[in-house]
Amino acid sequence: MDSLTHIYFAEKLLRITGRNRSAAVCSLFPQIDRAPAYFHRMYGHPFFQIPRLAPIAMSVYADGEIPEEHVGEYAWSRYLEERPRMQGFVEEFERETGVSITPFDCDHVSMIIGWTSHTYQDIFNNPMQGFLPRSVYPSGKWELWASLDAIDFRSRLYQPENIAAFREEFFSDPLWNVTLDPAALVYAMVIRTATASIVQIPRQLVDSAFEGLGVGPRPSDADLTAALDFIIEHEELLARLMRKHSEALPVAVGAGVEVAANFPTGS
Repeated sequence: MDSLTHIYFAEKLLRITGRNRSAAVCSLFPQIDRAPAYFHRMYGHPFFQIPRLAPIAMSVYADGEIPEEHVGEYAWSRYLEERPRMQGFVEEFERETGVSITPFDCDHVSMIIGWTSHTYQDIFNNPMQGFLPRSVYPSGKWELWASLDAIDFRSRLYQPENIAAFREEFFSDPLWNVTLDPAALVYAMVIRTATASIVQIPRQLVDSAFEGLGVGPRPSDADLTAALDFIIEHEELLARLMRKHSEALPVAVGAGVEVAANFPTGS
């Protein structure tokens, strides 16, 4: 998804978990790794990087300055450079929706929901190494990409009129009329990122990634099942609308790649 859609998505997740919606901007915190290019999606996106980067991101976004002892350090500098861009997308979201998500007044759990939503949602965009450095294998929606014109669909989907129509349909769907446990939702997003891996991600690694995010103890089986059911339904809707709004063309027989789900959807 594009940056604005990441904010839409995070705001919806924060709403259905009853958390602080000003944390929707945290969905853009992974993007410090847009520069230099060799860090893109490998520095700020992986789950195991979030605990180390979160205090830096929160401090710089809230205060708009770098403490003297951290001047010149990569993460601190990049968050300061990206801050106006992030604020610009927040303003654009508020103009489009009439919903205020300022001032920024964020707690840890809300921040983690926003940040994790970006890493998870990016598996629809490009191969995502979400478990670096503990696992190098990428996650992605391989079957979806195989069913689309896998290069040109992005240029069509991200045309302003198409992506706006996509957001309107996607975020007005009855899917969002639900209430979920915050920790269960985070865990579900980590699990579904693992499920989309090209190879099986060990369960203990998935559990470690979740635990490192610090959102509380493992959720109940009932709460996790509800969150997974929601996330899977969301994936089906998202894939359907990506096809629709990119005017996908069929690919030749045999061009696709099928990847079996390799992670249990339950607890």
